[in-house]
Amino acid sequence: MSELTKPKPYSNPYVVGVGLGLVLLSAFLIMGRGLGASSAPSTVVAVVVNKVATEHTAQNNFYKEYIGDGHN
Repeated sequence: MSELTKPKPYSNPYVVGVGLGLVLLSAFLIMGRGLGASSAPSTVVAVVVNKVATEHTAQNNFYKEYIGDGHN
């Protein structure tokens, strides 16, 4: 078996778990919400709608959550 096809050992699950926890904690501290598969598209849509229709975004509770306080 060559070096290229030799299986690599798994990472320590405790170290990886602590690392993921720190990433999630920093996301909460920096952005005010966690990370997830649906948060990126929702944020992109909210930012685009905010650029196109600022008044609509300011009046919509869904978009307000993703845009923040308007200082971005």
